[in-house]
Amino acid sequence: MRDFDNIPSDFVIQLKDRSQKSIRGCPHYHNSFEFFYLCEGELDYHIGNSTYHMQKGSIVMMKPGILHWAGDYKKPDRKRILLYLKKQFFQEILKEKPDFLDFFDKQYVSLTINQQRKVEELFDQLFEEYYRDSGANMIFVKALVVQLFCLIDRYTSETAYEKSLPAAAKILPEKIQNAIQYIEENYAENLTLAATAAFIGTHPNHLSRTFKQCTNYTFSAYVQQVKLKHAADLLLHTDLNITQIALDTGYNSLNHFCKSFKKLKGISPLKFRKKT
Repeated sequence: MRDFDNIPSDFVIQLKDRSQKSIRGCPHYHNSFEFFYLCEGELDYHIGNSTYHMQKGSIVMMKPGILHWAGDYKKPDRKRILLYLKKQFFQEILKEKPDFLDFFDKQYVSLTINQQRKVEELFDQLFEEYYRDSGANMIFVKALVVQLFCLIDRYTSETAYEKSLPAAAKILPEKIQNAIQYIEENYAENLTLAATAAFIGTHPNHLSRTFKQCTNYTFSAYVQQVKLKHAADLLLHTDLNITQIALDTGYNSLNHFCKSFKKLKGISPLKFRKKT
């Protein structure tokens, strides 16, 4: 699991167009909001415990800190638009409407053909303004993003929307859900595959195999990255010293904690805290 928190500014928009037989992403999270619009292609997308089947016109949205990853693409040709934004990008909007970014709680949206046309027209304007050689255009960009989110929010607030949703929100197997929840609640303990398997009522070998299939990560690697995610949060939002943070996230060895953290982030915990 990776932490993609190196967003170079408060707002980034990208168009990615690739052809590849099969690809599966690693579980990761951001310290920014992510908005993913699928222009072409088909894939399963995992957010937390839920899996959404995406087709052209589908949208997934993640708030900061939410674990997510793209599953196997069902078709080789795919095109998607990605928006990454930080809360301060909407600083003025949030003063007037504090719940504006609650829009991201929807997580999954499926647009009709007519709705796709209107949304993609807005994207065309966004790209044009975003790549103009003028800093003043960011005001226009912000206005277009607000318009985009308000438009999609309006579409999904219509009475008929819930009925139009496909049976896309399939859930990960219950035992894997329980294992993930168990890890999140007990990450500071000495978690083992055997103990977790016993807690959810399955054999360790079955849990190991199914966990890797569902998350694209081994059980032990997933546990370690959850620990490090919480460690990063403590470094950012508390004054606890490094030793205490290591202990609070289940590391008995400060040296092991520092090495693991540096492997994930590329810098030591102390430098991460100072840099951030």
